[in-house]
Amino acid sequence: MVCFGSLLKTLMTSTQAGVQQQDVCSELIMAVGGDSLIGDHTKISRLCDSKANVPDEAINGAKNVVFEDVVSRLNGDLLSKFILEDRIPVIVLALKDILSRDSIGISTHIGKYSKSELLSMVDVDAAEFLASFLIYTCAEVKNRNGNGKTDFITKDYVDAFESQRHSIHIVTAPVIRTQQLQSTLNRDDFDQIFIESEGAGQLNNPNYSQVRLFYLDIENNEFSYDCLDDFLIDNIGYYVLSRTEMQNLRDRHKEHSACLRAIRAMNQHGTPGEKGTGNDLGEVMVYAFLEDVLGAPKIFTKAEIVGGTPGSRTDGVHLLKLNDGGNDKYQLVLAASDITGNIKNAVDSVIQRLDDIAGVTGNERRMVDRAILSSSFDANTTSYLKSILIPSRAASGRPDISFGIFIGYSLGIDPSQYDNDTYRSKAMEKMKQDVEDIAPYISTQLSNASIVSNSNITNHSFYFYFMPFDDADNDKDKIMQDLLSGGAGNGTV
Repeated sequence: MVCFGSLLKTLMTSTQAGVQQQDVCSELIMAVGGDSLIGDHTKISRLCDSKANVPDEAINGAKNVVFEDVVSRLNGDLLSKFILEDRIPVIVLALKDILSRDSIGISTHIGKYSKSELLSMVDVDAAEFLASFLIYTCAEVKNRNGNGKTDFITKDYVDAFESQRHSIHIVTAPVIRTQQLQSTLNRDDFDQIFIESEGAGQLNNPNYSQVRLFYLDIENNEFSYDCLDDFLIDNIGYYVLSRTEMQNLRDRHKEHSACLRAIRAMNQHGTPGEKGTGNDLGEVMVYAFLEDVLGAPKIFTKAEIVGGTPGSRTDGVHLLKLNDGGNDKYQLVLAASDITGNIKNAVDSVIQRLDDIAGVTGNERRMVDRAILSSSFDANTTSYLKSILIPSRAASGRPDISFGIFIGYSLGIDPSQYDNDTYRSKAMEKMKQDVEDIAPYISTQLSNASIVSNSNITNHSFYFYFMPFDDADNDKDKIMQDLLSGGAGNGTV
């Protein structure tokens, strides 16, 4: 059974010499905000045997803890000090098996990931995996329910997974940290609107990267755009208007007018769907995905660049804060997007743009610097950005450049050929296959681009986010036409 006791028992099969049960148990409890249990041997023993529930402060802490903080602590303390590195793969495999035996629903979120995502992971960040397990078992499971149901977890049980250790790869992804520059996006319903598919791609790239696919709900063999229409109306003001402009509206109690002001500005910039004007759906979506999924708040969006911050070839500029090996570092994320029927054609188009941008990243840095120095932000934000981005004030060097990409494409399944349930099943299968198949193609095209143009494009991190449409070429324009005509789509008000 999935519970705190099963996690602790599994870890205790693989500890370094001299490590005691109280060391591991106390570290787990403290990682989610509980108090040290060192010396309370009775309590620790009862937790391990699932004869006692997790302390209340750990339960409450797990419900409110920042996931990245737990990951950082487990990386820095538990895994490095207490657990044998060579045993990490078999620990993960054993926990996967325990999870598969449990009756938890396949779509249930176990910490950061769903049960299905954890079970299907091949490239595994051990600290993230353990953090997901730990947070869930503390916050959602009564440990005493596992009493008598975890006796099978012994060293022999865990050792049995030794023959499967090569079925997974243990990786260490830099932890994405919260930062002073706050997200602008209205994120309340993002996870309900944009659903992540099973499967993920892996780039052949030495730098940390992502290749992930999200989709809208499927109704009657079509993607439902109603919630997307609502999402755009709720967030278009944050996309078009600068942080300073939004704050001015708040100060004047006129934040409710942000959507209308944004639509007016976009209509002045160009026609609905016109790429390069800030009015293209991909330009809006890359802003949303970089802020919510990647956790990289905007510095500028495409609409802001068009509206008054000239000199950029990108679809936006964002700031990502990472923690790698205990050290905070930053990336300046340059955005690009494309929505085209054929997924490979969309990738080709984006990579050509990225290659062009990679050759002029100095211009992008200067554009950001000029905006900061010209007080495009409030005083606190300006000071914060100067400390990170301006050379004379960046003690640890300037941030690396990375790329954040949104790609839309047509799913390519004929809805007239299947009943609703079969279509939905076929769509899920194809989306999983699409995101797994496109990653090696991206790697090949990036490598080819670097050779042809003699560029350093492969020296960057890439964050690719894909989303299928019914008919990408037509749908993208229709969605933006509805938005810029005043929200005449099918969403609710």
